[in-house]
Amino acid sequence: MLQLITAFFPAMSHSDSVDQNIATLVHPDEYGRHYNQIAVIRTRHIVVVKRKLLSASGCELVRIMLDDDAAIIYRVKWALVPMLFGALLVAGILAVLVFGSVEGGTEVPVGALAFALILGGVLVTGPKRHIVTVTTQGKTYRWKSRGGDFKYKIASTQRVIAFAQERSGT
Repeated sequence: MLQLITAFFPAMSHSDSVDQNIATLVHPDEYGRHYNQIAVIRTRHIVVVKRKLLSASGCELVRIMLDDDAAIIYRVKWALVPMLFGALLVAGILAVLVFGSVEGGTEVPVGALAFALILGGVLVTGPKRHIVTVTTQGKTYRWKSRGGDFKYKIASTQRVIAFAQERSGT
């Protein structure tokens, strides 16, 4: 049946002729926080969020065609600022508890200390980011996930990785 269809419509037999959506990295409600970053990766082009001054929306989506030799690079990076904040939070609480710099009679809720220690521990061990870099037409475009969105963006980044491997032939 497929051979019959492609005989009448030869363009349908070539899978590159259809521009398919690979991954949506930035959703429309997040455009304001991701200026100059990749929003959508498609088989033939990427969509980049650009800041547009004096407009109601504040941004515009720019379509950039992918060259045949476009490079797509994916990597995971640890978010350093939240890690440092978490380490300072844990160290500060432990310093107060160990060195006893709290005067007698001061009431500190035990739950607040436990919550702060847990929060600091999560911040020290957890924040990873996806980073996708696309180089095409002599320019480089990036997308970075937010520190806490790592697990929510795994499916999208896996599709980007598969697409990049398919393009490079590995």
